[in-house]
Amino acid sequence: MDPYQATREAVIKCDGTLFAEHTIRVDLVSKGQDNATLPLTDPKLSIFVGNLDFATTDDDLRSFFESL
Repeated sequence: MDPYQATREAVIKCDGTLFAEHTIRVDLVSKGQDNATLPLTDPKLSIFVGNLDFATTDDDLRSFFESL
């Protein structure tokens, strides 16, 4: 699958899901207002996750995203 298409599908699939009793909001970073444009970063290498509990570990996040 094209990594850009996979990124778009991940946004759709992950937005609004729960992680550690918190709702996740997912958006694409794009050049314009239209999310159909390609992201500015390589979707195979980039992810930003914010507003997590300080006790959250990389393994916690990896397990969550691998389950999707």
